[in-house]
Amino acid sequence: MLKLKLRNVTPPGGYRYVDPDTQYPFVAGFLSDLVDKVKAHRRGNKLSIPADLSERIEDWMCRSMPDGVCVSTDTNSSWRGSKRLVEDTINRTVGAFRHSRVVNEQTANERAEICIACSHNVRTPGCSSCRGVNRITKELAGGRWTKADSRLHSCERTGTLLRVMVHYGTTPIKANVDVRIPKPRNCWLPV
Repeated sequence: MLKLKLRNVTPPGGYRYVDPDTQYPFVAGFLSDLVDKVKAHRRGNKLSIPADLSERIEDWMCRSMPDGVCVSTDTNSSWRGSKRLVEDTINRTVGAFRHSRVVNEQTANERAEICIACSHNVRTPGCSSCRGVNRITKELAGGRWTKADSRLHSCERTGTLLRVMVHYGTTPIKANVDVRIPKPRNCWLPV
């Protein structure tokens, strides 16, 4: 997980979070206030409150921060920010689908409809077009597309590009699933 490097300095853009279940955006002047707001919101909506909510919020914020603002709790090394996240997403997508079978158009469209309604369909911060993501996505999709392509972003559970993922078999996806993130009820992924 990621955490802020300097705990006594307000991060760029302030303390913010989007609840993954309700998509409600929060902003606060302090991390503790942000956590309290999210807890109250989740209680009010009869949603569970994870024991590590504060760490999850901080990790979520850090994933869109500029280079050097956050550190990884695993290695205590500096997080390279949104540029690194875009690079990781592309690399996971390329690696997972390089040798996978292609599904038919109807299956890809059905998967895409499920994904656009999913709370784990999240935008990867950074400029996707200037980093060549659109070009790579087109190459990996091999000219295939769905009606929902403009609303498909990245899968938070697998860290891969949904515009590509919906077109391929599920075997290579299994290796990328973050099991700490619960599987949505209607998810087409096998894990």
